Amino acid sequence: MEALPHSSRSSQPRYNFRWDTNYVIRKRHPVHGRRGGAVTQSYTVTVSVVPGELLTLPNVEGTGNSITLDALATTKTTLLKTLTASSQGGNLVNYTLVSNPSFSPEFFKIDSSTGQITANRDLKYLDSSTPTVYLTVKAHDTVDLIDVYKTQIVNLNNQNTVPRIVNLDPTVSDAQLESLAVGTVLFTLTIEDPDTTNTHSYRVSCTPPDGDNSFTIDANGNVILSQALDYESITFYTCDFYVDDSISEGGPFTYELTVQDANESPTFADNMYYASTSEASAGSVSFDPGFSCTDQDAGDSATLTYGFHPANNSQRFAINSAGVMTFKEDYDVDNSNMPSPVILTVYCIDDGGTTGVMKTGSSQVTVTISDTNDNTPTFASTAYTIGVSSSQTAGSQIGAVTATDADSGTNADLSCSGTSSSAYSAYYTVGADCKIYLSKTPDFASGTTVTYVTRAVDKGNPAKTGTTTVDIIYQDDTTTTTTTAATTTAYNFFDHGENIAMFVLTLLMGLALLGALLYCCLRMCCGGGGMGGMCSNMCDCRQQNRARRGRYPPRQVTPDSKVPATVPGPTAHSSAEDYRATTPAYTDYWTANAIWRLPAFRTIRSTSWRIHASATISSWILPLTLTSP
Repeated sequence: MEALPHSSRSSQPRYNFRWDTNYVIRKRHPVHGRRGGAVTQSYTVTVSVVPGELLTLPNVEGTGNSITLDALATTKTTLLKTLTASSQGGNLVNYTLVSNPSFSPEFFKIDSSTGQITANRDLKYLDSSTPTVYLTVKAHDTVDLIDVYKTQIVNLNNQNTVPRIVNLDPTVSDAQLESLAVGTVLFTLTIEDPDTTNTHSYRVSCTPPDGDNSFTIDANGNVILSQALDYESITFYTCDFYVDDSISEGGPFTYELTVQDANESPTFADNMYYASTSEASAGSVSFDPGFSCTDQDAGDSATLTYGFHPANNSQRFAINSAGVMTFKEDYDVDNSNMPSPVILTVYCIDDGGTTGVMKTGSSQVTVTISDTNDNTPTFASTAYTIGVSSSQTAGSQIGAVTATDADSGTNADLSCSGTSSSAYSAYYTVGADCKIYLSKTPDFASGTTVTYVTRAVDKGNPAKTGTTTVDIIYQDDTTTTTTTAATTTAYNFFDHGENIAMFVLTLLMGLALLGALLYCCLRMCCGGGGMGGMCSNMCDCRQQNRARRGRYPPRQVTPDSKVPATVPGPTAHSSAEDYRATTPAYTDYWTANAIWRLPAFRTIRSTSWRIHASATISSWILPLTLTSP
């Protein structure tokens, strides 16, 4: 039998702890076979040799040698314990240690030459999840090469508890539509920390990294969507949340978010578009502002339609599915009938996508509509007459015509001119300002008329022309010719005040004459004129059993010397009625006397020549009266 160290072989067994702690023993013995032959077999035995206490480390193991520490009060570099290894040969001893559990960086360290164990970090960061730490200490005799291993127990109390997000432990999975509004609170972190005096802070780390900007945490632990979700870009987020109590950080606590597709609003590339066109009739022109409206939802861009929000004359415009515009009604900017430019709010709308809820995007377009020369200049009258006298000097203005154009801008700027086939056309000029001038003093006969065809031409393209005629009549100083103009407006007699006054006066005079004529007829009838006895009976109040009016009592008129001698006195007859019936001259006189008593002759009756006036009136009224045959 022989004993060999693990690193060498020897024919003599030798056991020395300084060489090695393990030895291998081999033994050989013969074994006889069936045919009488011998076979040698070997057995190997490993022997561990215990040293004879050449190196000891007495103050490490055992309950009495354990260390108990106040975690919150123990700071970095605090001396915890000094190891005292003993070597029989007085040899130099070195120290190392290994922590279980291990930390990075480690909370404990040992001085390799002095054996002092100190805190490598503040132990407040060693939280309550690790109340005991085991330190395996190795003492090494540098001469005899002897190693001794001992375990140092470190017990901790008054430890900080790491905060925990309980509503994310275990991992929480969520799903939200991409249309979720920015600013929405997704959830609130619920913190578990027995150290109630601690103040907590939070952080989040997401995959993909874009999520770090998509979610924020406020001081109250609210997790807020800070950036719009986009299904077309990112469909899934994994976010790790951490909570820190200023001593320890707890985490990660995981939140998983699946982004779901939603129908999104289409968007325009620009906030304002521009288009220009000319006034035109409905549907006759088209103009394209170049709208660019897109939808992020797959397939929606192909189904977008356009329209205008109802405001600012939008009802006058139409737009097709391609965004090309036209007039919905006849558009005319002449004399500010319709505005230009016009700012419209345009929208594009999708078909609702997968949700069926249609979404709209908006922008604006400025449409400038220019005037078209679509109106012919017109004159205020179809014909003018202007008079000129020999007293007017050459170069003076003798009249003017008025021309207008319903267009706008330069299309309404007019220039006048005139031509005449008369031999005297050189004597007059129609200016561009539509005024008529005397070019030179006339030397032709009074009453001579020169006719001009006067034209007003606008500045449109192409230009348009309106015409009228102007008759210029020359007269000498003794004749006044008033400038007149034929008008296309119908004349109304009662549009003039002087005509109304004349009409009223004439009416009153007619009524007065009618009354006088009626009165004369009645008196003639009652006097025995052509109606005979019937009129006499009708006018005789006594036959109607009525008294005569007090204003005209019946009386006998006594003729004087101025009454014609042919008028006989009433004494030749038996009664006044017989006298009237048989004496035409007396009838005439009686009628004249009745007219004389009209109110119009009241003043004359009051004079001293009353009878004379009566006779005079009778002399001119007699030929007009009607007598019986």
